[in-house]
Amino acid sequence: MCRVGLKPDHVAFIGVLSACCQAGEVELGLRYLGALRKSYGLEPAKEHYGCVVDLLGRAGRTNEAEELIERMAPNERDGVVWTSLLRACAARGAEETGKKAAERAMEAELWGAGVHVAMANLYASKG
Repeated sequence: MCRVGLKPDHVAFIGVLSACCQAGEVELGLRYLGALRKSYGLEPAKEHYGCVVDLLGRAGRTNEAEELIERMAPNERDGVVWTSLLRACAARGAEETGKKAAERAMEAELWGAGVHVAMANLYASKG
């Protein structure tokens, strides 16, 4: 895209970050998140952060994912991003971070079955 003179937009970065997530390219995804602002003058949106939270969570880096969420603007920390962290915690058995993510998802008024299923999975992973 850049090679042919096109400047990537917010949507293009969502695609790139999603690809990094699916490929497990954590460091590359983090570099792209940084480049969004530094190199392209774009402000990261909650969708970009959500991709990187998922990326970090899949890599088992749940504490870093939580730190990233905490750095987001308060109005962008919605139940979806907290639920993404909760699911990663359930998959990795990260009980303390998972409990906090569940509380925050519920505070954001996301009371769907997904939160409860992820919490059940978290407790099941701990035996």
